[in-house]
Amino acid sequence: GVTMKLDLNAVGETALLTLYARAKDYESDQSVLKDQKSWDILKHIDYDFDQFKDVKMSYYGILGRAKVIDDE
Repeated sequence: GVTMKLDLNAVGETALLTLYARAKDYESDQSVLKDQKSWDILKHIDYDFDQFKDVKMSYYGILGRAKVIDDE
């Protein structure tokens, strides 16, 4: 498959964090969003996602907002 290498500014990283949170949620046995497309996209991105691993508050905030928006 095709892999994209990204070089992002702060705004781009914020958008990528949203995608990352949705994809990590999909991997969970207790997925809230069940967003397989985010996971499919994320696995084709060459990026150092380790910097996002300690952002639990952002993670839960993103999932909460996404759930509300997705349910509307």
